[in-house]
Amino acid sequence: MTQVYFITLASNKDNLLDIFHAAHLKQPAFYRQELKVVGIAYGAAEAQELTMDMINDIYQNTGSFNVREYFTFSGIPGSGKTHEKPE
Repeated sequence: MTQVYFITLASNKDNLLDIFHAAHLKQPAFYRQELKVVGIAYGAAEAQELTMDMINDIYQNTGSFNVREYFTFSGIPGSGKTHEKPE
């Protein structure tokens, strides 16, 4: 069995990110969801570590835990939006 995990923006607005085993994405309940994948890992431990690293990096760069906003516009060149840490 594969050990691939997907890290997505949280389906619940009270959470930051969700971690799903690849096999779960075959379930009919996932067909109706619009998942935004922000990371892929091999194994549960790597998925947890990557998730912690991503959240830590977002906090270090922005001073907040607003993960959804960070990945929504992501400082796209030409968008006029950048991530700036508040002073």
